[in-house]
Amino acid sequence: MRPVTMKAFTVLGLAASLSLGATLSLSGCVTLLPKEKPAQLYRFSYDPASLGKDSDVSQAPVSPTPIPLALSIVMFPQASSGDRVLTSENNQLSYVADSRWAVPAQVLFNEAVSDGFARAGRGLQLEAHGPGAATYRLELNVRKFETDYHRGKATVAVDMDARLVRLTDHAIVGERYVTADVGMPRNDMSDMVEAYSKATTQAVIALIDFSHESIATGNDVVANPAPGQVPVAK
Repeated sequence: MRPVTMKAFTVLGLAASLSLGATLSLSGCVTLLPKEKPAQLYRFSYDPASLGKDSDVSQAPVSPTPIPLALSIVMFPQASSGDRVLTSENNQLSYVADSRWAVPAQVLFNEAVSDGFARAGRGLQLEAHGPGAATYRLELNVRKFETDYHRGKATVAVDMDARLVRLTDHAIVGERYVTADVGMPRNDMSDMVEAYSKATTQAVIALIDFSHESIATGNDVVANPAPGQVPVAK
């Protein structure tokens, strides 16, 4: 909303009128300012405890030596990359009113991926600030990050393309479409935020397993190469 400005009126020779005009101008600015309800802020995160005791935590074997991975910039859908909470129903998109992520969803998701690999990478170490000593690069392209409504039931959906590239020869050693869908028992923001944490955690665990499997396959290809067996990243 454009700010409201008051014109100052000058009455020559009347100091009292000048003072009164200034007082009225200030009081007008105060009373005309819009009063808006502040949005409630939320955040999701990597939280394996949210999955319960029988959660499908990564069972990949621990690497005997640390394996550094370079993490490319995570691509995100424009509609859900910001601080607004995206929902969809019957191909119609909307945002949750009076609710925001504390920081853009893309930033929170990057933090969740980094936190997950740091806590449960089982020897995999993400390097988010350039290749450094990394021998592989993890590329993520999030295709869907929203709450889907279907016949009155809400489900948080996190879908992404994952690709692992060996940096020594730019060979693609693994590609996978990772999905995580978590239903909501009730249609309120508390349950929705919890579902986002669960879905994000499931996706991160799947990425850790995918990375371990791809590296093992890539090492086997290096030891036993076959013509045309390994595609090259462009």
